[in-house]
Amino acid sequence: MRQFDGTSLELSQFDLRFELSCEVSYWFDHVSRLAEPFASLAPAEGVRDTRNAMAPIRVEVKAGDLIGYSSGTVPAHVWDFVLVNTAVTVRFANQQRYETAGDLRSLLHAVCPADYLAPALRAEYVALYGSWTPGGQGTGCDTAVDLVGTIAGGWFQTPFDASNSFAGADWGVVASIAGGGEVDVNGPGRSVRTAPSDPTFADPKLVTGEHCFQNSNQPSWAYLKVLSDSELGAAFGDGACPLTFPSDYRTFYR
Repeated sequence: MRQFDGTSLELSQFDLRFELSCEVSYWFDHVSRLAEPFASLAPAEGVRDTRNAMAPIRVEVKAGDLIGYSSGTVPAHVWDFVLVNTAVTVRFANQQRYETAGDLRSLLHAVCPADYLAPALRAEYVALYGSWTPGGQGTGCDTAVDLVGTIAGGWFQTPFDASNSFAGADWGVVASIAGGGEVDVNGPGRSVRTAPSDPTFADPKLVTGEHCFQNSNQPSWAYLKVLSDSELGAAFGDGACPLTFPSDYRTFYR
C-alpha cells in the first residue's frame, strides 16, 4: 500500500472473502487479527501481497459471528467492506486499468450492499449513511463514479501501463458526492469537503472544464481541471480559492 506522501509501506494483513452463492460474496479487507475459528484455520500471519495468497477454507459463518479485528490501512486506518456479484460488471472511464491492475479488480463487480437487504432494513441503513446525490434522493450507493469528460471519479498518480498486470492502485485524486450529499475531493495528503450550501459546491459529474472547491470546514481548497479524457490537473492549497487555475498543478491519469 502507499502512504499519503506516495512512499510504499508493507503491512501484513488478512483479506477474508465469504461466499454466499456462486456469484455473490462478501469481502472484508485489511483485517489485522483473526478471531476463532478462522485464526486456527488460516495462515499464522497475513500477507503483504495478494498474488497467489488465497487459502480456501470451508467453514460455516452465521450472522453476528466475530471474524476478527482491524487497525485499518496506513495512514487512513480504514478497512474495506465489499459486496461482489460476478454477474454484474461496473463500468469505469478506463475499464482496462481495472481489469489488469490487481488491486482494482475487486471494484469491477462491486455492488451496493443495501440493495441486497429487505426493503425495511435497506431503508434503515440508507438513512444512516446518507445519499449519494446532491438532492439527497439517491439509492445510497454510487459504485461507478467515473464520468468521461468530467472531473468525476478516480484518477491515478501514474499513466496506465497495460503491460503491468500487477500494478498497484496508486490512487491520486478522487472527486465524488459523499453520503451526505457533499463533494469529497481527496488527493495526496489532502482532503477537501464542500457542502451543498457552500457557494463553491458543484456536482463533479457536471464539471467538464475546471472548478475550485472550497473546504466548508477549514480554509483550504482543491482546484481541478479536465486536461483531456484521460488527464486531470489538480492543485491543493490553504486559504481561499484562487481566481485562476494554478500553474504548479499536478497531472493525474485515468
